[in-house]
Amino acid sequence: MLHEGNNAILLIATTYEEDSGTFTCRATTSAGTVETSAKLVVK
Repeated sequence: MLHEGNNAILLIATTYEEDSGTFTCRATTSAGTVETSAKLVVK
């Protein structure tokens, strides 16, 4: 994972079809928790 300012980047160097799926990022602080998901499709 890379950090650039307020952004975090998940870098996947090599992918295979079996890597397809939903990736979820969750951030938790004393103010609460937020979550977002992205669907990755490898063909």
